[in-house]
This record gives sequence, C-alpha cells and structure tokens, in this order.
Amino acid sequence: MQRLTRQRRRAAARRNPSAFKSKERPDPLEDLGSETLKIAEELLQELELNMMPMTIYAFAKRVGITIQLLCQHANVYDRLTQHNSRCSTSNTNLFEMQLQDLREQGRVVSQKEFAKLCGISHSALLRNYSAYLQRLNEQNRTLHNERIRGEAERRLRELQTSAKGQTVREFAKSLGIDRSKLRAQLPDIVHKLVQHNKAVGLLAKSYQERDIAEQTEGRLATAFVEIERSNKVATIQDFAALAGVPWRRILSHYPHWKEHLSEHNGGLVSARLQAAWDRMEHSGTIWTCKRLAAEAEISPKLLKQRYNDWIERLKRKTTPTIERVRTAVEKAKRSSKLVSITAVAEEVGLSETGLMRGYPVLAESLVEHNKIAFRPIVEAAWETVCETHAYPTLSEFAELCNLRSPYILRAYFPDVAERVKIRLQSKEE
Repeated sequence: MQRLTRQRRRAAARRNPSAFKSKERPDPLEDLGSETLKIAEELLQELELNMMPMTIYAFAKRVGITIQLLCQHANVYDRLTQHNSRCSTSNTNLFEMQLQDLREQGRVVSQKEFAKLCGISHSALLRNYSAYLQRLNEQNRTLHNERIRGEAERRLRELQTSAKGQTVREFAKSLGIDRSKLRAQLPDIVHKLVQHNKAVGLLAKSYQERDIAEQTEGRLATAFVEIERSNKVATIQDFAALAGVPWRRILSHYPHWKEHLSEHNGGLVSARLQAAWDRMEHSGTIWTCKRLAAEAEISPKLLKQRYNDWIERLKRKTTPTIERVRTAVEKAKRSSKLVSITAVAEEVGLSETGLMRGYPVLAESLVEHNKIAFRPIVEAAWETVCETHAYPTLSEFAELCNLRSPYILRAYFPDVAERVKIRLQSKEE
C-alpha cells in the first residue's frame, strides 16, 4: 500500500510539479543567501540594461554558485532564460559563448541540451541556426577524440608502469572503441603499445595473427611511400596491387590507409589545380572548366564531383557580362567560318541554353547573321553537287560547305539538308 501511495505521489508530481515543490524541497531563495541574491540581482540588471545574453554556466560562475543550485532557484533562472530569449538579435553571441563554455568544461551535450542551455527551442535552433548545430557536432567530436586520446595515454602509462602487456584488441575494448578505429585515430598510441608488448614479451594465442597484421601494415606503408614518390594519383586498386594486398581487405580491415590515400590524392589534385590556375592567370586568359581539368590532368567529371569549389571559383572569375557576350558575337560575325551559338557560349563560359535565355537579342542576331551570310555558300555548294552529279551524305555536304558538322547544316539550313537527304535516297532507289 505504501509503495502504491509513493507511485501515485510521483505521478501527480510529474503532472503538477509546482504543487509538490514546497513540500519536497526547501525554498531555494534561503539556500542562496541575501548576499548571493544581491550579486545575482545586480548582474541581471546589468545584462538587461545592456541587452546582453549570458549562458547559465557563465552566470552561475559569475555569481559563485553551481548550475544545479541556479536551476533550482526559479526566480533567477527563469528571469535569466527569459532575458536571453528577448535578446534575439544577440543569439549568435549567446551561441558563441555557450560553445566556448562547453569547450572549457570539456563537456559533450546533445543538440536538445544545447538548445535548452541557450534558452531557445530545439526546432527554432535547427531551423534558423543550423550552422551552430554543425559546429556543436564538430566540437563534440573533437572533445570525444581528445577524451579517448587522454584515456588511451593514461591506460598506456598504467601498462608501462606495471610492466604488463595487452593486445591491441583488448586495449581498444577497454576504451570502448573498435580496433580499426583505434588504429586510424591513434596510430602513435598503437605503435607504442606494440613496442611495449614486445618489450615485456607478451605472448598470446593470437600473437602470430597480430604479427601478420603488422606485416601487412608494413607492406601498406612501403607501398604508400612509393605512391608518394611517384607524385601520381592512385586508385585503391593500384595501392593494393603495389602492396600485394586484396583491395577489399584494405577497405574492411585497414580503412585508415584508404583515408591516407584519399588525402594524398586530394592534396596532389589540389596542387595541380592551383598550378594550372596560376598558369591561366599568367597567360592573361580565362579557361573553360574542361580546359582547367585538362591542364590539371584530371577528368571534367572528377572536377565536377569532388572539386566543385574550383568550378565556382572559375565561374566567379568568368561571370559573363553583356559586353563580353557582345564582343564574342561580333567576333563570330566577322569570322569567315560559321560560328554557332554553342561555340560562342563555350567561349564566354555559358551553356547554350544560358546564352539564349540571358542574352536572347544578341543570340538571335547571330543566328540571323549566319543564315543570311552563309546561305549563298550553301546554295553554291548545292549547285556544284547538282552539276557534278554527286550524291554526298549530310556530313560530306557539310564539309563541302566548310561547316563543322551536319548538325549546323540542319539547324541553319534545314531545307537544303532535306534536299541532300532526298537526293541521296534517290540514288539508293
């Protein structure tokens, strides 16, 4: 019966905590003391006057109390959180201060806990300040890695002091992480552990297997040095073949080497792109994305997929103006050969659709010019065909007209293209 009564009281307290607060906990106003309350009141007035937010941790530290005691003191806590919420224009300052507080404490918190500490709802934080959540995730990851490293160094010192050995698998398990993750994140610790185990003469049932793993690590390290010396981009298959290790085994058992290879390839390609960029600026011209990729010795597809920032950088430099488009169009009109819209668009760094939509008047003027200026040439070529009783294909006729492709013939002179097609069919019949 007593147990049932306690359960009912707890359920009622969850539904209406204010009704049970005074009975279960003494008034926190008395716990703080008059002097502490005076300091808290002066600090609140200063914050409200200057419209400056302050995190709960920083406020408690300034007043000289714990966060738990501050949270229990409803008058001060609620007033502080309401003040922080009113300082909407200073939210970014509040987020910065809160991130700094957590970093100083070495504390990892969830996104919801972070939102609560900042006095803002998690949905509003996610909707309007997602960049700070990303920074929180990165900071949490850094703090977690630092904590793992600190714990690994402490554990290694204990083993060295006690002159006891421990396998890499057991060492990783004591830290709560996977062995492959330990090798990837803390290769120096793993190396020291292996050396320590050899020094104390650790012999385990699986020691021979670990020796094989160490030999594989050695082959991979040697192969990686060769790749670095070659100064070439290498695939995981190239790397595996050089080391004599199946590439699928590298992915499953040695993922850190795949990351090293990716970093090597990325650094090499970035250096080549920068060198190509320098050559472009030295030449005083602006290249297309295709030309930049060719100069960097990579494919345009790879440039688009993994190095899109260089494409954006090139776009900012080659953003066409109406003057540049007009100059390119006038240059095309003066050419002795028919220059298509596609060629002009490529010259100014646009797609054909982008040129037609962005500069329709100039594009249409070039189309009309081409139709008028090159019509006599096409008609003369047709007369020659008829007089010589020739039966050319569209490609052959386009070449006779000094056009780059039959597609240009079809686009600008569809009637002549139809004549050539009918004439060729009549011969076949």
